[in-house]
Amino acid sequence: MHLLATLMLMVVISPFLHQHITYSWLLAITLVLVLLAAARTVAREKRLFLVALVFGIPALISQVAVLGVENSTLDAVRFFATAAFLFWVCALLLRDIILRSHTVTLELLIGVINVYLMIGLGFAYVYGFIELLQPGSFTGLEDLASIPDRVLYFLYFSYITMST
Repeated sequence: MHLLATLMLMVVISPFLHQHITYSWLLAITLVLVLLAAARTVAREKRLFLVALVFGIPALISQVAVLGVENSTLDAVRFFATAAFLFWVCALLLRDIILRSHTVTLELLIGVINVYLMIGLGFAYVYGFIELLQPGSFTGLEDLASIPDRVLYFLYFSYITMST
């Protein structure tokens, strides 16, 4: 339930914070909360917790470090590590949903919604990584240079692509 709440918080507040100076900080805090809630959700066993640390720590550190340092390498690490972590969590949630659910329950529905939202968020980071490696890969979006964090536009692009 915590994961769904943090994902919904991020999806809902992102458009409203677009032009604010503190947008990058608020987005980073929200994303850190999403990553921590995702790790907490899937790390029921010690082995999974250790894997969550291996995947999650680079994503967490790079998410916070990018606020103080403008560096394309750090941005690339942030995009790649966050996408890898989110897709790993999605795979674990899907495994749990498919293997353990024999009837439709509230927990199953929340799990499916979490997976959908995390896939959209994960692809936003994949798109950001692609744009960072090959600038101009995406057309039809506003000038990305004026945006505090590119993830906002790619988040929009990701969910629009998934819902069409």
